[in-house]
Amino acid sequence: MANHFKADGHKVVIAGTGNELERKIFSQSNIEVEYFEARKIKRKGFMTVFDPNIYQTISRPDAKLIKFLKGFDPDLVLGMGGYPSISTCSAVDGSDRTVVVIHEQNAKAGLANRYLAWT
Repeated sequence: MANHFKADGHKVVIAGTGNELERKIFSQSNIEVEYFEARKIKRKGFMTVFDPNIYQTISRPDAKLIKFLKGFDPDLVLGMGGYPSISTCSAVDGSDRTVVVIHEQNAKAGLANRYLAWT
């Protein structure tokens, strides 16, 4: 997706956590990458969905990420699922013009995408 947006003339920056797999994949592309801290979801079985403390913790974006988004001023933030997309999509100020799109590749949305759909 990033390559398609870039080919259409858009500036693309990938926001990642910097884990080993991401660094390996992104090092092979010609797309700018910024790494930020993201909090993982500590699952507690069925009760995970009902624990408000989990959502308060994971939805608090990293200060560096907020500063980056304000400086970059994106037109679109695309959340691809997983815990990093929660903090990235949550960092977008609802009062600005940035559009947040959540992509789900599975038939049933994962916990992160369900949370983002609720907020």
